[in-house]
Amino acid sequence: MFVSGKKMTVSLFLFVFVTLCMHANDCSSQNKANTVFGWYGEAPLRWSTSGNRLVIEEGDDHRGENSKLMRISELVAENIVETEPFNVIDQTFFRLSFKLKCNTKESEPLRVLVRYMNDLEGSNLGTPVVFTSDTVRTGVWQDVTAEVRTPWTTTRCSVIITRPGNGTDTNDKDSTILITPPEILIIPNYTPDDRYDLDLVSASLEKISGTHPRLFLTKDRISNFRKIKDTTHQKIWNHFLSHASKLVKQEPTKYDPEYQFEQLFMREVGNNIPTLAFAWLLTNDRSYLEAAKAWAMEACSYPTWGILGPRHGDLAAGQQLFGLALLYDWCYDDLDKNTRMMIRETILTRGRRIYDYASRGILQPEREVLLERPWYEWDEAWLQNHLWINSCGLATAAMAIFDENETVLPWVGFTLNRYATTMSILGHDGASHEGIGYWTYGVEWMLRFMALSEDIFNINFFANESIPGLSPDMMNAKYEAGDWWQNTAQYFLYMTTPFDSWSRSSKNVNYGDSGRGYGYGPSSILRYLASQYNDGYAQWTARILMERGFNSTRSRWLDMIWYNPDVEEKAPVDLPTLKHYDDMGFLTSRSGWEGNSSLLFFKCGPYAGKKATNLMTYCFSSAHHVHPDVGNFMLFGSGEWLIRDDGTHKKFTRQHNTLLIDGKGQYGEGADAFDGSMLHALKAMPEITVHETSPQMDHMSGDVTPAYPQELGLEHFTRHLVYLKPDILIVIDDIEMDTAHNLELRFFPEQQKSTKSGSSFFTQGEKAKMRLEPLTEDDVTISAEAIDAYLRTAKGTDPHPYYAIRLAKSGKTWRNAVAISWSGVNEKPAQILLEQEGDLWKFIVKDSTVTFDWKAGRIR
Repeated sequence: MFVSGKKMTVSLFLFVFVTLCMHANDCSSQNKANTVFGWYGEAPLRWSTSGNRLVIEEGDDHRGENSKLMRISELVAENIVETEPFNVIDQTFFRLSFKLKCNTKESEPLRVLVRYMNDLEGSNLGTPVVFTSDTVRTGVWQDVTAEVRTPWTTTRCSVIITRPGNGTDTNDKDSTILITPPEILIIPNYTPDDRYDLDLVSASLEKISGTHPRLFLTKDRISNFRKIKDTTHQKIWNHFLSHASKLVKQEPTKYDPEYQFEQLFMREVGNNIPTLAFAWLLTNDRSYLEAAKAWAMEACSYPTWGILGPRHGDLAAGQQLFGLALLYDWCYDDLDKNTRMMIRETILTRGRRIYDYASRGILQPEREVLLERPWYEWDEAWLQNHLWINSCGLATAAMAIFDENETVLPWVGFTLNRYATTMSILGHDGASHEGIGYWTYGVEWMLRFMALSEDIFNINFFANESIPGLSPDMMNAKYEAGDWWQNTAQYFLYMTTPFDSWSRSSKNVNYGDSGRGYGYGPSSILRYLASQYNDGYAQWTARILMERGFNSTRSRWLDMIWYNPDVEEKAPVDLPTLKHYDDMGFLTSRSGWEGNSSLLFFKCGPYAGKKATNLMTYCFSSAHHVHPDVGNFMLFGSGEWLIRDDGTHKKFTRQHNTLLIDGKGQYGEGADAFDGSMLHALKAMPEITVHETSPQMDHMSGDVTPAYPQELGLEHFTRHLVYLKPDILIVIDDIEMDTAHNLELRFFPEQQKSTKSGSSFFTQGEKAKMRLEPLTEDDVTISAEAIDAYLRTAKGTDPHPYYAIRLAKSGKTWRNAVAISWSGVNEKPAQILLEQEGDLWKFIVKDSTVTFDWKAGRIR
């Protein structure tokens, strides 16, 4: 055997940052230390607090053993209790455990954090969330345990409990929390290799040791592709070869020392190498091989592969590792000894550095330490494209050279674990919280690794079952990956605008940080899914995208590999026109799929979907590309966008088509990246409450309330969208506050100017004309002007104005209706009239009437 597989030496699943469990426990029970652990310190740690917000007293409610009674003397934004600092060694694991009991139900979750410190001017390495309770059960002792890995350079830690307040004061002595002293157990002699060097990997790879090619292609597959490239695959081959023929004439990209940050230009270097290598394999034209070698040698010569994070760390590294690995494997016999050695040593040195950082990294380092810290997407970012791409590149590199250096085997086990965990928390509806642009990027790389896993390890990630010999970090998660994958091709379809409107710059809904186009694929993705599920709709869409030139050039070799001509195409014109994504909280409604059909998108769900919010530990980077825009909608009609999203900007609710309260927006706003920590802690679940459809009309509504901070005083916000097909939308908002507040509803038209006639605002583009008319003007101030938005990479002094129609009112309740209609530029959009009869509002449209019943919340 080329390597002997190691048995897992630790039976516990040590989460990359934390495995947390909390359960009711009889207070007379004792926790016994496992023999593999050693007690840290000679005396129990003590809790302490500063100021007079909390009073700490000795208690005897837990066997009289030094328990601490926290009496809440004042409810403020955050009440904090912290242990004294204790010494640790960096890059080691320890277990934290203590007990707590609450005598009253907490309105918001308690949060337990670990503060990391070092001796470099006393710097603080951040306070990542370890634990948040769903609801704290009253009067019952509960165990809190967490397994924590200390970051690089850490010398001391402390444990923190925070108790968010509701902004009111109380001296209620019955509002108490009892906590026992924390126990710290060091886990000695543990390394990530103990976890990731899997028998499953070594046994499977042994069967293909010493053979090349073995990744995606074999000698037999290459021979077959040489035949079918001129028959069943001819159109795809011509499409691929047109790009490869242009690429072979280009000089490899030189290293640019002025290009800082992530050095993302290197991604294209990694993408170009397999394109040229694949062309060589199927044509025997040596110019492609020489070009592939030249690009590979340039990649190996770069002194850094990205500046942010470890210098051979993120996307620039992951994609170059992948490209080098395929050239090394596919063209092993065609490369000279020196070229092979250079590629192999580059993979080893830079791949090992990535693996060391990734498997020992920390979650959420502060920005200033990222230059020397691991890139945080490696840890618990189960739903972030960086993790999928980087780990795929790392594992592929290992599979290319494992029989020449067996120390790379844990790289594959690491990636298998990451993918298994991601699969266990994907929702069933196939939707992405990051948007279509990031979907095309991340999903294609996931499929790359999934295809290799099926080929080499006989692992089917599409199946709704756990993988033998490999369990994900989320141990209690129901494994439903197949449901998500079976639905995700249609998710792509439903996020597209009508087929006849597609242009190079605009083809899809662009919520979150995604744009209106594609980064990778999408034809290769759709071809894989079409073959996996015999999906004719996906097969048809892939061909149309290719023929219109709308798919990416980056991975056209995958179109060749993943196309199955036996799947019969089917145009998706017979699919239902309304689609509800109930895990993610999205709705799309359309009048049709072709011609001048209209499309409405409505977002009202938890930031990462219900399943992920309920199951995974919060991770900043998994939420990175989300916007604070619950209740937001976008509208497309008469061939162009009418109501828009803000795009890749700093995360503010004020830049979206939804509600502001006293000028403030939803949880998570205020920075370059979305902060979903409080939403996750509260398990906040905005949701679609109505989704009714008929040939003439769709009615949808959502409860937006949980998206807003409780201190803003919002008691109820329901948004109703009544879509009268094909060209009228009525927006009905029901808002109730605790007291009178300054409220504002904003609507952002695609066009950056409007004309006003009566109470209506008109905009006009190249193809469409839109009318927006507030129907309930009493005590409402209405204006139209450009407001400042800020690009995600811009400084706060560099605004990017967007035109907004603004409705403002001061009050405790607000029932508001706005009518939007549209037409071609040579027509006039319809006018809608409103008659109010108590709780019955009648909207008169041409010769028909639509009645909204406020009591029932339904259309009559």
